[in-house]
Amino acid sequence: MRFRTFFIRASILLLLICIGILFLKYRLETYQLSSQLMHNTLDKLEEQFPVDSIEVSSTDLEFEEKLKEVPINFDSIQIFAQNLDSILEVFQETYRLQKMPLPSTSNQKVKFDPKKKRILLTGDSMGDCLFFALLNLRKSNSFQVIYKPWYSSKISQWASRQLLTDYIQKYRPHLVIFTLGSNELFFPISEKKAQNVQKILQQVEGTEFVWVGPPNWKKDWGLDSLVHAQVGSSHYFVSKDLKFKRRGDGAHPTIAEGTHWTDTLARWMNKSVAYEFHFENLPPRNAEVYQRLCP
Repeated sequence: MRFRTFFIRASILLLLICIGILFLKYRLETYQLSSQLMHNTLDKLEEQFPVDSIEVSSTDLEFEEKLKEVPINFDSIQIFAQNLDSILEVFQETYRLQKMPLPSTSNQKVKFDPKKKRILLTGDSMGDCLFFALLNLRKSNSFQVIYKPWYSSKISQWASRQLLTDYIQKYRPHLVIFTLGSNELFFPISEKKAQNVQKILQQVEGTEFVWVGPPNWKKDWGLDSLVHAQVGSSHYFVSKDLKFKRRGDGAHPTIAEGTHWTDTLARWMNKSVAYEFHFENLPPRNAEVYQRLCP
C-alpha cells in the first residue's frame, strides 16, 4: 500500500516536472521566434525608412505611400515581452498620431555631416519617446540623431561592458543622452550599484553627457536618489516628478508626451552652464501642458 502511494506521488511529481519543462521550452521558443520576427521586421522597415534619408517634414501622403511598400501585416505581429517597449507598438502609435519614421536598428550606418553636430541617444527603452521628439527638433536645429537602444537593460549590464566607450569612439558625438534605470526601480539599492554607476561614468569622461532619470510611475526604492548622487545635479535630469500620460503598460510615456519630456530636458540643458551643446529655436511652450507635467 505504501509503495503504491509512493509510486502515485512520484508519478504525479514527474508529470508536473515534465509539464514545467515543456512550458519553459515553449516560452523560450516563443520568445526566440518573436524576437527574430521583430528583428526581421525592423530590417525591412529600416530599408524603407532609413533615419538619415527621411525628414520629419515628409508629408503624410509620402509616408503612406512608402508604408504600402512594406510587405508586413502589422496587425498580425505580437511581441511577447513584459514591461518592455515594443518597437512595433511604437511604430503603430507613432504612425497613427504623428506620421514619423521608425527608430533605427542596431545596424544603422551613420554618414557624418561635418556641418552638423551629433547626438547619441542610448540606454533603455525610455529613449524611444525622446528619439521621435529629437527627430522633430532637427527641423529647427542642425544636428544628427544616432539612436542605439538596449531594451530592458540595467545598470549592471552597461557597467560590465564598454558599449558607451565603443559608441563614443565610433560616432564621435557632441552630446550623449543616456536613459537608464526604469527596469530596476523596485530593486534594493546597494553600494555595488553605486560602483556600477561610476563605471558607466568613466566611459563618458571627456564627452558632454546627460543621464535622463527614469519617469517613475510609482515611488522607487531609492534608485533615482542613488544615481542622482553619483552623477551629480549638473548631469542628471530628474524625470521622476513629471506627470506623464502613459502607454498601455502604465510605465512608458506616450510618444506625444515624449515631445514635452524632450522639450523640458532641452530647456533645462540650455539654462545650465555645464553644456556647450545648445538647442535652438525651441517651439513655444504650451502653458497648460507644462502645468500638468510639472505641477
